[in-house]
Amino acid sequence: MKPINHALISNYHEGMKRKQLTPDDFRKMYNRIIADYQLEAYANSRNADVVCIRQAIMKIARARTTLSLKKIGSIWGKDHSTVIHGLRRVENAYDTNDDIYLDWESEVYRYF
Repeated sequence: MKPINHALISNYHEGMKRKQLTPDDFRKMYNRIIADYQLEAYANSRNADVVCIRQAIMKIARARTTLSLKKIGSIWGKDHSTVIHGLRRVENAYDTNDDIYLDWESEVYRYF
């Protein structure tokens, strides 16, 4: 894995003035990230890398839009409780230094 670029994460908040994102934008970014990292075979699975990518995008969707949890989940065919769980997992990664989440989160921010 690549080292975490914390400058990207801190610059994320400055970039919040960009265009309003739609659910379709999040799905397109998800597909692009999956393709870039050659994870197409696992795109709809519970593969750890794919789950981390999905959850990092859920966090961005929650922070940058007014979409409900149900609407965010519907982007991937998930329900609102899955979104809540994903948001908690990403937030807990900072407390537990969970490298896989932190690495993928910094990578996903590059796409937005």
